[in-house]
Amino acid sequence: MSAITSVDWEAVQKDVLCPLCDYNLRGLTEPRCPECGYRFEWPDVLDPSRRIHSYVFEHHPDRNMWSFWKTLLGGLRPRRFWLSLHPAQPYSPRRLVLYWLIYSSFTLVAVLLAVSWMCVETSRRNRVSRPIVLAQAQNGVPIYWHRESFLEQFDSIEQYVDLMYPVDPIPVIRHVLSLLGGALILISLLMISWPWLSVLAMSVFGISMRHARVRPIHICRSALYSFDHSILVGVSIILSVGGIVTRQLNLQHFFLILPIIYMIVLIVYIYRLCVAYTKYLQFHWPIPVVLTSQFLLCLALFVVFMHFSMRSF
Repeated sequence: MSAITSVDWEAVQKDVLCPLCDYNLRGLTEPRCPECGYRFEWPDVLDPSRRIHSYVFEHHPDRNMWSFWKTLLGGLRPRRFWLSLHPAQPYSPRRLVLYWLIYSSFTLVAVLLAVSWMCVETSRRNRVSRPIVLAQAQNGVPIYWHRESFLEQFDSIEQYVDLMYPVDPIPVIRHVLSLLGGALILISLLMISWPWLSVLAMSVFGISMRHARVRPIHICRSALYSFDHSILVGVSIILSVGGIVTRQLNLQHFFLILPIIYMIVLIVYIYRLCVAYTKYLQFHWPIPVVLTSQFLLCLALFVVFMHFSMRSF
């Protein structure tokens, strides 16, 4: 903690702005912004040497890999992390988005690898099953339950086999996406975009935020740094696909485990976001604000999902 309790404003040439809301602090005797209530230490806003974080990704463009992993590991201790990073330190929206893109790419690449493996495995199995199904049909063995409904949907056995047992790349991809592959991609994209959706959900509290004049970049900073542990989703998917390939895990177990991983990631995210709102943004009611915004976000997504589900019937 700083021992400085007052400032000789005659010696300070430039205006000193609140790092959270840009209120002019010149003339104040107490290190607390009267506009937004943010409490700070005078050296943090007066000493330029204290404005560069020791490892955070935004501040070290010359050491990208080192700063990325240090930030990722430092965020695992959210209380210490958000006490070391304060609004007075300069922000870089471009570097912040780049950080999100890097850790989100792990999940995206893992999902694409999983869907690619599903396509390869489906094609391999269909090459084996397709001749058997055709042979059974030619020998009079029924491959469907209701002949009348079957004839309404398909003109021939060959058309049915082409649709249900594709082997060419494009039909195989369509078949996989129509089953569980498409759902996996959509859910993963939703997971990747979750911190941005959280920022939009915070617009519900826009009136109070405008009153406090909190800049949106600080909300984005809190959300994006609090979600970098989602890289574990990509790691889990890669390990699960490896287990399926080595026959240590089957596909049904994979789709049972994955929602649990998603839920754990969201729970940890909510906890880390609460810490960020407490230590970094210094909200008066951080936990209710975070929980309410996440509930409204889930509710909005549920309404959208139900809307499109009803239209599909």
